[in-house]
Amino acid sequence: MKKGEQLPWNSRTAWTVFLLTLTLLWIMSSPRNKNRRKEKKEGNIKVEDQMIFSLFDLAKASYVKANALEVMDIVDVLHVDPNYSVSDDKMTLFLCACLGGNTCLVSYLLKRGADVKRRNAHGDTCLHLVVFATSGSRHPTKRLVEILLNSGADANGQNTKGDTPLHIAAMTNDPDMIQLLLLYGANPSISTYDGILPIHIAANAGYMSAAKLLMVKLESTAGWREGDTPPKVTIGLLSPEKAHLVMSSKPKRMAYST
Repeated sequence: MKKGEQLPWNSRTAWTVFLLTLTLLWIMSSPRNKNRRKEKKEGNIKVEDQMIFSLFDLAKASYVKANALEVMDIVDVLHVDPNYSVSDDKMTLFLCACLGGNTCLVSYLLKRGADVKRRNAHGDTCLHLVVFATSGSRHPTKRLVEILLNSGADANGQNTKGDTPLHIAAMTNDPDMIQLLLLYGANPSISTYDGILPIHIAANAGYMSAAKLLMVKLESTAGWREGDTPPKVTIGLLSPEKAHLVMSSKPKRMAYST
């Protein structure tokens, strides 16, 4: 091979698997990890945290096709359980792949026994993560959402804040995603534990096309006028870590003070 020339794809994959295997063997042979190895048994295999974290990071970045292929190769060689998790956030390999949004990888893990009912520490399901990863994307993968729903994912599952996948879709201007979720039985009348409906999120962010799809019959409209911020929407009720701040539908007016 000439200097500066890249290894062929198969060679790079084999080299990566070889290095990861050496790392695993070294970790397993370490005396200080003898007790931990007994506690890290999942199914019929033993997997160490350090190696799994690297694999999980690849799965989260599986929107890059090469990363998705590499994860599949490693899982195939080392027989990694797609439902295995090692961190406090309870993210399994399968949930990481859903966050990556690669249809081939997620389908591959489903065939290897991935559990669509598993949740992370925040109560997010695979559907929450896929909708978050793909909704509003320039290259949306709605097919992946259909695959999960047809595999038994709950269209109305709520996380620890009460968000359903429909709430996540309403945070972006993606009417196609909303229509798909509604087609599979998503209920726009389910509110978060703070009383926020999906329509509140969409309308309050100015996504009127999305809001029209999410219209529900209100029990009472007393004290609310057209153009006002929906009565239950106040700052702090949406997830700040996702950078979705609540804004008024009125021009040049913010629903929070600085």
